[in-house]
Amino acid sequence: MLRRLYYLDSLELALIPVQEFFIRLPQVTTLSALKWRMTGELDPLQLPPRIMVYATLRELEFEACDTIHGTAFFTHTQFPELERISLKHAPIPHALPNIKAAIRSLGTCHKLRDVCMCLPVPGTILPSAVFNPFLDCRQIERFRILSHSEEFPFHPGYAQIPWCDEDIAQMARNWRQLRHLELGTMSYGEQEVHITICGLIPLCQQCPNLAYLTLSINACNFRRPDFGLRPSHVLWNFRVAPDTVVDTDATVLMAAARFILDMWPNSELSRFEVPGYERTGTAAKELCDMHRTIRGAT
Repeated sequence: MLRRLYYLDSLELALIPVQEFFIRLPQVTTLSALKWRMTGELDPLQLPPRIMVYATLRELEFEACDTIHGTAFFTHTQFPELERISLKHAPIPHALPNIKAAIRSLGTCHKLRDVCMCLPVPGTILPSAVFNPFLDCRQIERFRILSHSEEFPFHPGYAQIPWCDEDIAQMARNWRQLRHLELGTMSYGEQEVHITICGLIPLCQQCPNLAYLTLSINACNFRRPDFGLRPSHVLWNFRVAPDTVVDTDATVLMAAARFILDMWPNSELSRFEVPGYERTGTAAKELCDMHRTIRGAT
């Protein structure tokens, strides 16, 4: 079939192909967008013996359903022109090694602008360093690591990623064109939240186009820094996850909310609702309410 598709621009698949398919698909030199929902188990022996180059592909949506080895596809391919990747993996145990290998491979796609991943690996604490290969992709504008998806509804087995201030600093330093940052996969009370409010300063100072931000915050023991701050008026949509924690001291809580407004005067702080956790996130609600009160008074 592929031998006849000389002018194919986009393709949507829902199958596990044979080796010949992996070899012939990159030969469609007009292919710029591929949406692939891989069902069933992939036999690694069906992958081509050599690296296949998708020379014209700019957008790739890849969804691995019911397969441990689905993401092994990325270790046998190169995408020199890839600008957008959406990778979703079904909640399957023992898939982590292939997921890590896929991320290392995608980190060589230096033209990437949009990265979206949903990696529900049950019972796993996934080190944030796993995503470091993307730091070499300096053109990233949107980076989203989702804690759930419509295709794979939320459950407590999703991987936990202990994001920290240093992760934020590296992203801000390398992704100066960043417009949308979403760091999901929360701790749900099982792990400490490491991103502090002061840890957000690099995003404010080095990412002038940032307009959307979603993450968990640890606002306990907040102390306002004693150096000057250059506010950014672009960010307006700031969502905090239900596992956000705040100080029990109302004065500290107020200072934290005020500092967020000092960084992003036009921001609207809201709580990120996670299916199955609608009744949690009291601390996140307190921070949002305080932010709204201060914003309304200015």
